[in-house]
Parts: sequence; structure tokens; C-alpha cells
Amino acid sequence: MDVTYGIDPLDASCLEGASGLLLPGGGDIDPEWYGAERHPRTINVSHRRDTFERTLMAAALEMDMPILAICHGMQLLNVHLGGTLVQHLADDPERLDHDRDRPRADAVHEVRVKKDSVLSDVLGPHAPVNSHHHQGLGHIAGELEEIAWATDDVLEAVVHKDRSWVVGVQWHPEAMAPIDPRQLAIFKALVVEAAQYEQRRQPEARSA
Repeated sequence: MDVTYGIDPLDASCLEGASGLLLPGGGDIDPEWYGAERHPRTINVSHRRDTFERTLMAAALEMDMPILAICHGMQLLNVHLGGTLVQHLADDPERLDHDRDRPRADAVHEVRVKKDSVLSDVLGPHAPVNSHHHQGLGHIAGELEEIAWATDDVLEAVVHKDRSWVVGVQWHPEAMAPIDPRQLAIFKALVVEAAQYEQRRQPEARSA
């Protein structure tokens, strides 16, 4: 057991009483976790953080708890479910510049959103987004469905096929939410789903 500051990265008990899980952006994921050699540009790996977030993710998926996975979170979701990553998108000169210096409120490209998907309800068929990532999803885990893409076809959003509400986005809606109601609507959707999750749990709690 590796416990620092009272936190065991293999302990998901902090989810007790929670109604949803938000996994934020961060550094890169160790490519050993998806069977690849390390690219020179793969940096800022935190095994401890990623182990902890995978612990929480596994528990939340088991409970069918709503999950919003942002940037690094979306990549970790894919890796956790058996997918892989493209370690440096800029190796392909045909790609857009996805790696801005930090998450900004300013939009830098559009995404096209799959019709009748969870995100089409809040974003519409197209939406401007920011961009702060140098990696992206490679092989897509079988449990995930692709629902949004950048203009260069880099995958920008996924949902879990077999859970009530598990959404991953590659951009940073938290930075755009103060100025873009559509980005704020993603978080409002998470809140609505969390309330519905609590309603589903109440009969279980009463019978326990």
C-alpha cells in the first residue's frame, strides 16, 4: 500500500456519498500501460495520480455513476478500457495545432458532433472549442463510441456505450464555460445526471 498524505491510490472509498466523478486534464499517461514504447515528447507522467484516477474510474463505472472525463481524463478512460494513445499528434504535419500553451477561453478550431448524441443536445452539430493537448486517442476501446471530431479528424469526444452517462471530451470546457453557454451546458448535464443517479440509488439505500 502506497499511502501519502492519507491517500491510498488503490482506495476508492472517497466516492462514498458522491453522485458523479469529474476527471480533469493533466500530464501524459505511461505508454507501458497500453503496450507502447515511450515517445521523447511523452512527459509529466504521474503513476500515482493515474493509478488513483483509474481506481475511482473503475468504481464509478461499476456503480454506473456519471463521469465527465476532460482531456487527460478522456485519454485515461480510453487506456483504462483497453485503448491506446497517439503520443504526439504533431508528428503528422497534416494535423491542426492542438497543443496550445495552456487551456484558454478562446476557441481555436471547431468540432463536428454526431447527430443525436449526448453532446449534440448541448453543442449542436458544430461547436468551437479550445485545444491544449499534444496526444490523442489511437485505438478506441470497444466500450466507447466516437461522437465528435476536429476538422483534421482527431477524435474530440466519446461516450461509453453501456453506461448511463460517461462522456469524455478532448478540449477544456471548464475554461470556456464562463463565456460560452454551450460549454457550461456540459457541466449542467453532469449535474442533472448526478441528480438522476441519486434518485436511482435511493431505493438501494433504503433496502440496505
